Amino acid sequence: MKYLVRSLKYFLQLTVLLVVFVAVIYFVTAKGAPLESLFKNGLNSIWSMLLIVAIFAAIYPKFGYGKRRIRVKGSTEEILPKIEEHMKARGYELVSRDAEDNLVFRQASFLGKVSKMFEDVYFTRSLSGYEMEGRLKDIVRLDTAFCQIFEETGE
Repeated sequence: MKYLVRSLKYFLQLTVLLVVFVAVIYFVTAKGAPLESLFKNGLNSIWSMLLIVAIFAAIYPKFGYGKRRIRVKGSTEEILPKIEEHMKARGYELVSRDAEDNLVFRQASFLGKVSKMFEDVYFTRSLSGYEMEGRLKDIVRLDTAFCQIFEETGE
C-alpha cells in the first residue's frame, strides 16, 4: 500500500511540474497561438507525456526509497537522546515512539513536509542498533551524519 501511495504522490508532483513547464513555455513562446500549436501531435502529445510521467512515477519508489542500518552500542536510554537531538538539528520532529522503541520522525516545517512529500523517516529497533527507512536521499544523508556522531563519541 505504501508503494501505491508513493507512486500517486510522485505522479501528482510530476504532473504539477509538467503543467508549470508547459505553461511557462506557452506564455513565453506562443504569443496568442492555441495550446495545441506547441506540440507536434496537438493535445494528443499531452496524453503521451502523462503516460511517461505515470510510468516514471510507478517505477521511482522502487529506487527512491530504502533502508539503512545504524550500528550503535549502548543502552536505549543513551542512544535515543542522541538520535532525537540529531534529527531535531536537521529539522525533524519526533512523531511517535512505541513500546519497542521504534521511532517515527517528520519534517517540522510545512515547507520541509511539502518538499519531502509528507514522507516520514522510520527507525525500527534491530539487534545491532536501528534500521532507518524512508526516502533514500534523506536516509543516506542522515546515516552519514549518524556515523560521525557515534564514531566521535567512541560508541
